[in-house]
Amino acid sequence: MKKIATLLLLLLFMSASAYAQRILLNQNFETGPYTTDSIPIGWAKFKVNGPGLCTTPPLPDWRIRDSGKVFCATNSLPGFTTKSHTPTKSVSIPWTATTGSLTDDWLFTDSLRLTTGDSLKFWVQLGTWPDGQSTYYPDSLQIWITTVKTPTGGTRTRIATVIALPQATNTWQFKAYNLSSFNGQLIYVGFRYYMDVSVNGIMVNLDEVFVGNLSGPPVGTPNINGNVPAQYDLKQNYPNPFNPVTSIEFDLPRNEFVKLSVYNAIGQEVAVLVNNSLDAGSHKINFDASNLPSGIYIYKITAGDFTMTRKMSLVK
Repeated sequence: MKKIATLLLLLLFMSASAYAQRILLNQNFETGPYTTDSIPIGWAKFKVNGPGLCTTPPLPDWRIRDSGKVFCATNSLPGFTTKSHTPTKSVSIPWTATTGSLTDDWLFTDSLRLTTGDSLKFWVQLGTWPDGQSTYYPDSLQIWITTVKTPTGGTRTRIATVIALPQATNTWQFKAYNLSSFNGQLIYVGFRYYMDVSVNGIMVNLDEVFVGNLSGPPVGTPNINGNVPAQYDLKQNYPNPFNPVTSIEFDLPRNEFVKLSVYNAIGQEVAVLVNNSLDAGSHKINFDASNLPSGIYIYKITAGDFTMTRKMSLVK
């Protein structure tokens, strides 16, 4: 009888483990660290059509806001303090006055290594809010998957264009896109605000951006040798110094929720390599620092009550 109970418990544990969450990106823009111009560390933004006519902060480009001035140092439109889906902040962009009529602004996530079953999910509100001014200005937002964190070059695929809803119902929209076709690729998600602002355009608010698989296996850090280590450990990366890819190994004596992050010399988090539940064992993950400058970096693991850091050197 004890053997049967033990077997049932083992099967139940294996079933739960098989459906651990895989979270590559889970950004609600509420807490930092952020870059000096207010986007998450590791993200990037580009204004393709130049700086525009506004030079007084806050500039009308992609940045994290909660409320207050958003339109070139003013909040001149009724009801347009920046809004979020939940709770207070979002990353947003207002229409941009330029020497021409075209606004072309990109926002890129950090790099993401995709696998089958991964999805992109987010909330978005764009165009004139129902409680805003009487004139209705619709907006659109393009969603791209690219192999470079720049507006040009590399391989790029536009997977969707989100259109503003009719004014009376124009509130938050939830969007989800399957990314399985990019299995095995190291990619960036690009959000492109591309509008003729002489005709339309008012604002885009983006919130709760998620990439991963809530019903799939954990991030690709397999148990290297099948053995269960006797204690926790974070090993020195190899090679070190490196350019631009290095491997990091760590040991877990039991199943744990693990976070493995990389920080720059001033303590800013520049990459999250693991942020999910992993089985006991010895694990290995590659870190690609192609988009980071040379320097000393700290990598830190937190697993249950265990925390450990090590240094590594990127030399380009």
